[in-house]
This record gives sequence, C-alpha cells and structure tokens, in this order.
Amino acid sequence: FHREGVMVEDLDEIDRTDYTPKPTKEEMLRAKNFPEEERAFELKTLMRCALWSDPDSDFGVGHNPRGAGVLFGPDVAQAFLSDNSMDMVVRSHECVRDGWDQPYEDEFQGLLGTIFSASNYGGAGNMGGYP
Repeated sequence: FHREGVMVEDLDEIDRTDYTPKPTKEEMLRAKNFPEEERAFELKTLMRCALWSDPDSDFGVGHNPRGAGVLFGPDVAQAFLSDNSMDMVVRSHECVRDGWDQPYEDEFQGLLGTIFSASNYGGAGNMGGYP
C-alpha cells in the first residue's frame, strides 16, 4: 500500500475519510433526474455508512469521532436484526484489543461481534482475530 509518500505503517495518522467513496457534484445532480442513478447514489451512501459505523454502549445513533459513519447503540442493532430476520452481525473495520469483541452486554450480548485480524495495528499492541 502506498499513497503519495504514505506507507501502510502511517495509517493511524491518515484521515480515513479520504478513502470512503464520496459522490461527485455531477453524480448528485444526475441522481435528481434519473431514478436508477438516484438508487446507485443511495446504495453508495449506505455502503459508506455501513462500512465506517461502529457500535456504542449508548442507545440510539450518534456522531462517530472517526469522521465517517455513525455510532449505533444496542437498540439500533437489535432493531436492524429484527427487521431483517437475523440473529447476529459479524463485522470488522475496527481495531479491537483482543482481535475479537462482543461490544454489547446483558440482554444485548451476542447481537454483534467484531473480528479484526491485523495484530499490532498501527502499533496499538492489539491481538489478531485468529490464532
């Protein structure tokens, strides 16, 4: 991985929102006039939000300090699973200390799991999510 003098070891210093797909002004204008492009725009926005959103112990939806996506509480995860006839979501894209994590407790435990395979990510000292 290389980006204009930036090495993979420097990832913790890069604003990761640079890597999220953002619609261009032309895409936004076209989306208003063509239903199929509007749908593509909506799907791109959904993909960006799903990729960069993180679980939070607080209920509801809040601002994500990582700069993209949102923070979502266990109530939001439970509603999503119920609405989509699912039991659990397994996700990645967030460094967790032990390489895996179930962020919710009590009656919400088991709704969501995070697996992160990169050990010592950015010098964080975390374990990888596999032996």
